[in-house]
Amino acid sequence: MTDVTAETLLRHREPPQAPQPAGRSAGVRYRLAPGLELIPTGDGGLLFCLRPLTAMRLNAAGMALISGLSVSQSRTAGELAQSASGLSPTDAAAFLDGLVRKRML
Repeated sequence: MTDVTAETLLRHREPPQAPQPAGRSAGVRYRLAPGLELIPTGDGGLLFCLRPLTAMRLNAAGMALISGLSVSQSRTAGELAQSASGLSPTDAAAFLDGLVRKRML
């Protein structure tokens, strides 16, 4: 009987690739999902949706980043990061990717 190792079982899979730092989301374009509304508040904003009922509080940097999006026009993380002072394209992409996972973009 042969010993079965994880390496043997997973031989058909490609080796994991390291995340690419700055350009990983360079070509990805983001837009607001239909039905979302941006509501400015004193210290940032609120991303609000009636169906399904969802709300997310945004700090000032998040609001500056998201305010550059609309339902009809898509933009890249780099384009949005230029409008949000002090935010790198990599950080902007990470934030936006999190919103995509939550189905807000």
